[in-house]
Amino acid sequence: MNDQNSKNSLTQTTIAFFLFTMALAIEQVLADSSATGVIDDTIRKMVTILNVLIVGIMVWSGFLLARGDSSAVQRIIYGIIGLVVVNSAEALLNFFK
Repeated sequence: MNDQNSKNSLTQTTIAFFLFTMALAIEQVLADSSATGVIDDTIRKMVTILNVLIVGIMVWSGFLLARGDSSAVQRIIYGIIGLVVVNSAEALLNFFK
C-alpha cells in the first residue's frame, strides 16, 4: 500500500510541476514581443528541468534497488529511455532551427 501511495504522490507531483512550467512558459510568451527567443529559452529550461528530474528519479530508483525493490530496475531503464527521448527531441529542434 505504501508503494502505491508513493507512486501516486510522484505522479501528482510530476503533473503539477509540468502544469506549473507550462503556465510560466505561456506567461512569458504572452508578455514578450520576441516570442522565438522566449520559446527557445523556455525549451532549454524545460529540457534542463526534465533532465534533472529524470536523473533524480534514477538515483532514487538506485536507492530502492539497494533496498531490494525489484521494480527499481524497470524505473532505471525508463529513466534512460526518458533521457534519450528528451535529449533527442532537443537535438532535433536545434538541428531544424
